[in-house]
Amino acid sequence: MKKIGTLAFFHPKTRNYGAVLQAFALSKTVQQLGYEVELIDIRPALRKKSYLASLKNKVKGYIEGNPFRDFLKSQVSLSKPLYSFTELKKQAVQYNAVIVGSDQVWRPEYCGNLALHFFLDFVPEGVKRISYAASFGVDKWLVDQDTTEKIKKEVVKFNAVSVRELVGVDICKEVFGVNANHALDPTLLADKNLFYDLLSQRKINESYIASFVLDKNEETDAIESYISKQTDKSIHSLNKREISFLGFKLDKYLSVKEWLMKIKDAEMVITDSFHCVCFSLIFQKQFICIGNQSRGLSRLNSLLQIVGLEDRFFLNLKEVINTNILDTNIDYEQVNNRLESQRQISLDLLKDSLVDC
Repeated sequence: MKKIGTLAFFHPKTRNYGAVLQAFALSKTVQQLGYEVELIDIRPALRKKSYLASLKNKVKGYIEGNPFRDFLKSQVSLSKPLYSFTELKKQAVQYNAVIVGSDQVWRPEYCGNLALHFFLDFVPEGVKRISYAASFGVDKWLVDQDTTEKIKKEVVKFNAVSVRELVGVDICKEVFGVNANHALDPTLLADKNLFYDLLSQRKINESYIASFVLDKNEETDAIESYISKQTDKSIHSLNKREISFLGFKLDKYLSVKEWLMKIKDAEMVITDSFHCVCFSLIFQKQFICIGNQSRGLSRLNSLLQIVGLEDRFFLNLKEVINTNILDTNIDYEQVNNRLESQRQISLDLLKDSLVDC
């Protein structure tokens, strides 16, 4: 059986539901196509710390736990941890192809000194280089010229390029001189049952609004309060909780499955998160999407345009009040038809990219 390596933007400190779920979804989809799949466990170079600092981090990490990494370890095959270019290159020889995708993997300022690795600079000749729905996460390419030239040298070596945002197709053409296809995020590419099968049959017996707002502020709080009053429903936050324990300040997160369950059983969802919108669509929820300028709007705009739900997008409370959006239900028959059409196109792109690997 041919072996495929997948590369996603996650590492031991990742606390991101979307990042782990799209990595899971891509791995499982490729596996269902008949390949052996391994998620490449890329890690930043180890930094030397004092014994006391290292001990404190270990104790804090043990108490907090890491539901994100626990989820991936239980659901997909992971490579051994890889800390350097040399280790990555040696690992890549084992694969017939390496697929990079999807969330923010082509956003160099997020990836730091690992940026070139996400453009597969470590993949040797003879191993297919593929991007599936790689995301730039921004509307414009604002990387310096020197870094851009280094990245361009890697992108032109790809055997197949697809990107997640419509604007990404333009970036590939204008910046790198490469033709790219548009493809759905892996969470929307995957069979919905992949996620339903993760969840228990138990249902949360309460009518509530799920809120997952990454950058909360007075405006987002005002939107939540207004919608709660208008619908007479309580708000359940899906965000982390900050607690103190034995002198440590800890971040406690819902497990990945609990987070999904909270979305699935909600009456409505309020979010500024791309992947929370994805799972609102998967579980056919009514939702309000709050634009988050600092994280980039192209991801959300592109997705909502594809499914014809641009009217669910708001920047402030005034925009929400000036619409009848709370009285307007999403036509999921139409949305599902649009998604299924795009899913077939995206699946064909993925299949074709793996031919003769």
